Amino acid sequence: NNIAWNLNYYCGTVGDDWYLSLFDQAGERLAGEITPCYSMLDKDGVGAVHKIMPDVKIIFLLRNPLDRAWSHAIKDFTRFRKLTPEQISQDQYIEHFNSPGSLLRGNYPRTVSNWTDVFGKDQILVRFYDQIKTAPGSLIGDILNFIGADPELLPPDNSMRTRVNAGKKYIMPDDLKRILAELY
Repeated sequence: NNIAWNLNYYCGTVGDDWYLSLFDQAGERLAGEITPCYSMLDKDGVGAVHKIMPDVKIIFLLRNPLDRAWSHAIKDFTRFRKLTPEQISQDQYIEHFNSPGSLLRGNYPRTVSNWTDVFGKDQILVRFYDQIKTAPGSLIGDILNFIGADPELLPPDNSMRTRVNAGKKYIMPDDLKRILAELY
């Protein structure tokens, strides 16, 4: 199954039908995906999503915008450019923080407005990213309820505290915190 899905994902002809086909394997089960890139869509882009998936449920986790911008920069520099945080100049960080992609991902009022204007408030659940650490059971319970899933699917509390795919933690320097605080 994964081979067929991967072939479709990487070799398929990108378009609405291709995108919808990525969820075919789910059958009657609930299916979804995640990417911060959806926060970059303008209203026309959100409208295009609505056109092919009018009944979709949207979950938006608000993260401290400074932490989000730092995490995004670290991921881009370390994973994609293969640099260590020490190799990155302050100017490179500032350029990344001010890039359109970073600014759009951190413009929460714009993002929430674009999605609620198109889908309505009933199809969007907004919560805080910090709940993943502070109240994972409550967060997952809210999500299960919102998507219409069986609340019995809530995993045991101890399994919700296990980090998965966690990147290496790097401490944000105070000068960059100040710059981001001014930006946001």
